[in-house]
Amino acid sequence: MTPGLLPDEPEREAERARRPSPGERDRVIDALCEHYAQDRLGMGELERLLDQANRVDDRAELLALLDGFPLPTSALAKQGGRSEAGRSVASQRGSSVRSAQHTGGRPGSLAERVPDSQVEIAVLSGRVRKGSWVPARTIRVAAFMGGVELDFREAHFGPGEVRVHIGAVMGGVEVLVPPGIHVEASGLALLGGFEQRLEGDAAGDPDAPVLRITGFAVLGGVEIETRLPGETPKEARRRRKSRGGKD
Repeated sequence: MTPGLLPDEPEREAERARRPSPGERDRVIDALCEHYAQDRLGMGELERLLDQANRVDDRAELLALLDGFPLPTSALAKQGGRSEAGRSVASQRGSSVRSAQHTGGRPGSLAERVPDSQVEIAVLSGRVRKGSWVPARTIRVAAFMGGVELDFREAHFGPGEVRVHIGAVMGGVEVLVPPGIHVEASGLALLGGFEQRLEGDAAGDPDAPVLRITGFAVLGGVEIETRLPGETPKEARRRRKSRGGKD
């Protein structure tokens, strides 16, 4: 026996070698999220694999979660930790974009590139999309024990409609829209909530942006609320009450 080496030290070293490092676990989770963004995984399958990725303590078992998938374009290339807020990932899919003429959400003279699709995912963390941005034609949102905020108050809408598909599992999704947007929302809540506080709908305006929201909340919540640009939740409640509305 080597002096100074305990009898069970080799076994302990072997055990440590079998365990994945935090960086390896993070890269596998990033890869799974990217496969979801590329439509190789459904939401239910992604939830199951993410749960396994967070629980397994064997490197081989962790890497086996990616069996059958092509090599991700970016996630596994990272040698460091997670990207963007630890455990959230947002990717825009496809190389083709469509040109739209709009200014501040209405048809105008500025040409913007409108992505076909976009994914916003938060796992045990938060993801915020706000400010001046161009929503994709289809936005898929998933919150797993985390939160996602989609703020459309300063967004630039292209022609046509924007479809938002939401899944919240033990997490929350908040969607903020300004007045003058036509919103159609429907959802399912299981031991959770799917709430709407909408005002100033522009259903009669043929030029108004159209936002169609569908989804579900399981042990979580989805809130869709009309709020003025720059308005805080407290200010929005005060304004609604002053008009005799319900909060």
